[in-house]
Amino acid sequence: MNIYEIAGQIIALNWDISYIHPYMKSFSSDGKKPIDLTFELQENTNLKRPENEPLIHSKYMSAYSTKDGFLLFYEDSCSVNACFYDEHARRAMIYLTGSLSDDSCKPILSPNTGLNLSTVDYLFYAIRDVFLLWIQKKGMIAIHSSSIIYKEKAYLFSASSGTGKTTHTNMWVERFHVDILDGDITVLALEDDIPVAYGIPWCGTSGKYLNRRVLLGGIVFLAQACHNRVSKLTLFEAVLRCCARCFTPTWTKELSNLNLSIVEHLIPKTLCCFLECLPDQGAVDTIKTYIDSKQ
Repeated sequence: MNIYEIAGQIIALNWDISYIHPYMKSFSSDGKKPIDLTFELQENTNLKRPENEPLIHSKYMSAYSTKDGFLLFYEDSCSVNACFYDEHARRAMIYLTGSLSDDSCKPILSPNTGLNLSTVDYLFYAIRDVFLLWIQKKGMIAIHSSSIIYKEKAYLFSASSGTGKTTHTNMWVERFHVDILDGDITVLALEDDIPVAYGIPWCGTSGKYLNRRVLLGGIVFLAQACHNRVSKLTLFEAVLRCCARCFTPTWTKELSNLNLSIVEHLIPKTLCCFLECLPDQGAVDTIKTYIDSKQ
C-alpha cells in the first residue's frame, strides 16, 4: 500500500507504485499517521450505470448519487470505467475495463476531447475527484487558480481558463523569483481560525506544484483590460467570485452549500481584490504595490 499526505489528509493507494502518477511522489508519507481515505482497483470490470438520472453529465464525466456516496463514470477514458466513492467507509473503488500493464503508462489520444492521456493519468484524475469530495466535508475548498508564495504567504490569482493567470504568475517568477505553490488548483482551509493554503499534485498542464502549507495572503481575481487597475472587493463580491472559482463539486444542493459555508468563513479573514490588467509587467507592479501596502 502506498501512502501519501496531501493538504494534511492521508490517502492510501492500494496498487503497484509503477502505475501511480509521478506527481504523487513529492507527497509520499511514512505511514505513521492514520489513513483518512483508501483507494483500491478492480480490473476487467465494466460497471453498469444506475437507472436514475445523473447529477451532472459532460463529455468527461457523469456523476450519480447513491445511498452511500457517489458513482462517477468517465466518458472519455477507454481504460478507467468508473469510480465508486463510499463516503461512510472512506473508501473508493476505481474500476478498470482491462488490466494494468506496461501499456497503462502510454498516452492514448481521445477522439472525443483531443486529450492525450494514459491509464495512469486517468487514475490520477479519478483520485482527484474523490479527494475533492473528501476535503469538502473536512471544511476545505479547492480554488481554480495559479498561486505563488510571496513573503512567506500564498497569493492566488484566479480567473477563467485563457484569461492569463498563468502568464501573470510566470511574470512574478521571472521578476521576483517567487515559487509557484500550484499552477492550477490551490486548497484553502481555516486552521485555528487562520487561513492557510496548500499545494496539491493536481496542477493542470503547468507541471508546477509544491508540497507546502503556507499562510494565505490573499486572493486576486483577474480580468483582461486595456489598463492595469486594482480595486478592493466587497465581502459579497468576494464570496460570489470565490464560489464561482471553486473546484470542489457543486453537484447537489448540499455540496453547493458546503462550498458557500466554507467561503463565508474564509473570505472575511482574507485579502480579496480585483485586478483589471494587461498581460505585462505593469500588471505585476500594480498588484505587488497593492499587496505590499496591505502587509
